[in-house]
Amino acid sequence: QLKTITILSNDKTKILISKKAIRLFNVYTHMLTTNNFEELQDGDELNAERLSTDVLETIIKWAEYHKDDVEPENYNWECDIRSDNIPKWDLELFNIKNNVIPDHKKFVEYGQACDFLDCRPLSNILCKILANSIFNIDIREIRKKYPIDRNIPQCIKDCEREDYMRLESEI
Repeated sequence: QLKTITILSNDKTKILISKKAIRLFNVYTHMLTTNNFEELQDGDELNAERLSTDVLETIIKWAEYHKDDVEPENYNWECDIRSDNIPKWDLELFNIKNNVIPDHKKFVEYGQACDFLDCRPLSNILCKILANSIFNIDIREIRKKYPIDRNIPQCIKDCEREDYMRLESEI
């Protein structure tokens, strides 16, 4: 019986992941459930062409470490707003020290990987890390660290644009 699955990164690097760990990635869980998980054969590969090798390796390392974690029954990710409960191992994996994110570009790539893989537990951890890193920091400093577009979003109605522009000019 198949115990590991191969995932291809954007440069076609083959990375192995256990069948148990891949269940943390809803994109694959759904696909494999729909197409009968048990029919995978040795040598079958799943594609993650949007993800670089180093990001995918880190995300898989995280999944392998957490594959046996038990989620409390009826756990609601949206209600878990505490940011002081990030596992030490996770902080070390992403090189977070004193709530400082050392490589913002790479951190954004981890977030995009979570979105692509639909990995809610890791996404929750990354959001908490980000929240801790910008806590009590001036908006100008946040804009320097992260390339935040100052353009008015299309979703803002015309009647709200004036208020939005006023608020933006105050920052």
